[in-house]
Amino acid sequence: MALALVTITCSPPQAVVVATPTATASPTPSPTPTPSPTPSPSPTVEPAISYLKTLTNFEWVIPPPELDAVLISAFDKPELTAVFSEQPVLRLVTRRGENASIAIVVLPLKASYAALPNVLDAMVQGYSTNKPQELTIGSRRALYFKEEAKYNFKSLVWAHRSFVLWMYGYNAVSIEAMSDFSAQLIAANQ
Repeated sequence: MALALVTITCSPPQAVVVATPTATASPTPSPTPTPSPTPSPSPTVEPAISYLKTLTNFEWVIPPPELDAVLISAFDKPELTAVFSEQPVLRLVTRRGENASIAIVVLPLKASYAALPNVLDAMVQGYSTNKPQELTIGSRRALYFKEEAKYNFKSLVWAHRSFVLWMYGYNAVSIEAMSDFSAQLIAANQ
């Protein structure tokens, strides 16, 4: 039997690299986003012409430029332009093509003024020496000014949303006809 010679040598222990845990920054949870408050919508400003809805048997007629110029100059005062969101709009009314003896002015108010209480009373203040008759037309409070001797018309005024509507009746049109037309216009804008 043959013997194998094995040599064993002892040496100092080898340094063993052992990974030691190091402190690592644990990821901090990202903050949960908080919803920002939803802004409340501001009232949208509607153009004055938008109030003049199509009504059965009635037509809106653009007045001659001279008449429109008179309207614009009548309302072109600093105390009024500060209140309006745009130029007032004037339309004449025909019924099946015939003169209905009605004209209407749409006064578009800035939202901050339209929201004020008693805006209707403020708008007619100083308009007439006659006290207006209060009516309810289409669930809206309206003020009716009877004809004055020096003028050949009567007026019916109401507020609706961001508008003050000023209707003029002439050629002896009745308040019933004006009220009926107003009620249809108010209903079309509900």
